[in-house]
Amino acid sequence: MSPIIHKKIAKAIQEHQLKSITVDVFDTLLLHDYWPADLRYYDISVRWLPSINRLISPDITTYELYNERIAAKHALDNEKLSSRIDIWFDILIDALCDKYNTPLSEAARFELLASLMAVELEFEAENTKPNLSLLKQLTTLKQQNPDLKFYFIADSHLMSEQLKTLFKLKQIDLFDGGVSSADYNKTKASGELYEQLTAEFGPDFDLSANIHIGDRRDPDFLAPRQHDSLAIHYRPIRLRGLRTLVGQTWFTCLRQLATHRTKKPIANLESYATWYNYGAITSEIHRTWSKQVSQFVKIHDHSEILISGELATITKPRPANLHYVHLAPELTKANMLRAFIWLLAACSTEQWDAERLLALLMQQENLSRVQLYQLCFAPSYAYTEFAINSFGDQDFAKLFLQELLSTDKTFSEPARQAYAQIAQLLPKNDKSVFILQSTNDNMSQIFSNFAHLHNIQNQVNFVAFDHDNSISSSQTPLFNLLNTRRENLIVLGSSESASWHHELAPAEYYQKILLPAYRRTVNKILKTTA
Repeated sequence: MSPIIHKKIAKAIQEHQLKSITVDVFDTLLLHDYWPADLRYYDISVRWLPSINRLISPDITTYELYNERIAAKHALDNEKLSSRIDIWFDILIDALCDKYNTPLSEAARFELLASLMAVELEFEAENTKPNLSLLKQLTTLKQQNPDLKFYFIADSHLMSEQLKTLFKLKQIDLFDGGVSSADYNKTKASGELYEQLTAEFGPDFDLSANIHIGDRRDPDFLAPRQHDSLAIHYRPIRLRGLRTLVGQTWFTCLRQLATHRTKKPIANLESYATWYNYGAITSEIHRTWSKQVSQFVKIHDHSEILISGELATITKPRPANLHYVHLAPELTKANMLRAFIWLLAACSTEQWDAERLLALLMQQENLSRVQLYQLCFAPSYAYTEFAINSFGDQDFAKLFLQELLSTDKTFSEPARQAYAQIAQLLPKNDKSVFILQSTNDNMSQIFSNFAHLHNIQNQVNFVAFDHDNSISSSQTPLFNLLNTRRENLIVLGSSESASWHHELAPAEYYQKILLPAYRRTVNKILKTTA
C-alpha cells in the first residue's frame, strides 16, 4: 500500500470515527503467483488426476478434468447458485460419473470429495503469498487504534473457516472475523454480502463506520459505497495485471479492425469467433498461420494443396483464392479412417484383400474392436459382445465389413458420409498433392492408400504444423522449401520467432489450455457443419 493510501485511511479513521476495516482476500491480501489466472486450475487438476482416475475412470485426462471444472462453475453461475467448494466439486464429480457411466458409493464419493478439497486448500497455501506491504501498514493501524476491528470479506469458493485455516498457515493473525460469499451464496458485486455483515459481526458493526479495501472496482469500491460504507480501490502493482491489460487492449484492437473491415458483427466472423475466448495470443496464431499458408502455397503452385481439419477453419478466406488450394475441414484423421473402412466394405475387389487391410489398419492405428464400431457406426447402433469377443482377427474383419455394408443406412451414415466427403478430395489430375495438417500423424499415408485403391497414383506429401516447435515435412523442412532464414519465418511456439518477442502469455498456458480448448472448439464446429 502506498504511503498516500495509508494516510488517507488514517485520516478517514479520525474524521469518520471508523470502527472497522474490511479487507478483500485474494489479489489484495493474498497474491496469486499464476498468470493467466486459470492456469492454476490446470495444475490443480494434475494433482487431482490420480484420485479421479482410480475412482472414476483411467481414461480421464488432465485437460478434460480442468474443462469439466470450468463447466461446473459456469453451471453454478448460470443458476445463480453458490460456488461453495463442496457444491462445486460435487457437480464436477456428478458430471464425470455420468460421462463415464461410473456410479460411486457414498464412501467413495466422500473420499473423493475430501481429497479434492484437501488438494485445493493445500495448493492455495502453496501458491499464494501474503501482501507484506499491506499487512505491515494494516498492523500499524491496528496498533495505533486498538479499538478498531479488522474483518476479511471474500468472493471465493472457499468458506470462511477454510480461509481462516489458510491465514493460520500464512501466519496472518490480523482479523477479528470474516465472511466468504461461499458461506451465504451472496456476492460483493450485488451488495448482498455487505448487507450480511451486520448479522454476522453483531449489532456493534456499522457499515457506515467501516472502510473496505479491495482490488476490483465494482465489487470492492462501487458496491460498498452504494451501501453506505467508505471504500478504497487498492491494486497492488503486478506484472500479471499489466500483461492482462496489454492483452485485452491488443485483442480489442484486433476485433475492432475485423469488424470495421467486414461491416459485420465479430460473432459472425467464423475464423475470429473460433478464437474469441482465447485472447491476443491466439489472434497472433491466426495471423501467423495464415501468413505461413500464403507463403507455402505460392511456392507450390504446380501442386494440389489440401488444408485439412482444424487448420482449414482458421485459413479464411482461401489464400489469394488460388484454384489449387482446397480448404478441407472434413479431412480429419477420424473421417479418413471412416472413409477408408467404407471403401474396404463397399468396393472390395479381388485385387486386394479387404479383410487383411482392415486387420492391418487396426493394428497400425491401435484401434480396438469397440473403437472400430464407435468410429464407423452411429452412436445409437447396438453392437454385441458376441461380435467383439468370438472371432479371430481375420474373421472379425470380414464379419465387420459385411455388417457395415448390410446394416440400415441410418446406422452406417458416419462411414458413408465420410467416404462421400473424402472421395471429393481425390486429385483429378497428375499433380502431386500436399496435405497441410495440424499433427504429425498417419492421415496422409491413409489418404495416399485411399487414392491408390481408386487407381490414382499421384504422390502425396504432408506438411505437419507442429504446435510445439516447428513445421516438418515428409520430404524436406519447410524452412528449406521457403528458402528463408529461420528467424524470418514466424513459427508457432518457437521462442526464436520474432513475433514472440512480445509474448503475452507463457508457452505453458498455450500448450495446456489454449491448444486443447481450440481443438475442442474446432471439433464442435466440424460436427455442426458435417
